[in-house]
Amino acid sequence: MQFKLTLAFVALSPFMVGAGILILSPLGMRNPAMIRNIWRIIERYRVTVSGGVPTVMSALLTVPVDGDLSSVRFNISGAAAAPKAVIEQYEAHTGRKVRELLGMTECGGLVSLTPAAGERVIGSVGFRIPYIQAVVRQLNGDGTLGTERARPARAGRDGALRGTRLRSHDG
Repeated sequence: MQFKLTLAFVALSPFMVGAGILILSPLGMRNPAMIRNIWRIIERYRVTVSGGVPTVMSALLTVPVDGDLSSVRFNISGAAAAPKAVIEQYEAHTGRKVRELLGMTECGGLVSLTPAAGERVIGSVGFRIPYIQAVVRQLNGDGTLGTERARPARAGRDGALRGTRLRSHDG
């Protein structure tokens, strides 16, 4: 059931606005040919939103840009926190900004995102999406989540999520 929800809300949502999805290969970016040829693939199919997980972005930094990226409006980084240095290098390498998001299968795919037209802060995953409650809390010394909200200096480290689209791992 969870896969069906993720498919419906994340993978199919571009079609609702007239966009398409380019599926690179059954292995995705684990296919070395995709890494080697990504810039020419983006040029050929006039990709408008590109990106990947931080490890893919790091791998792409080793590939010279040999294609026209003018169709790319921005890149997306998700699945894990991207180091600031990776984002800055990727932006310099591609000439396009990176927008971060937070998502995981347990959350139906997406928890928060940085709006494409909004001001961004590297290291921030943006605003929570509707019907998700997110709070950053202090982490206790024993590893449990505390009841006090974290101060801004700790924000982004320890959190709790709640919403109708979330599923539990308790059982």
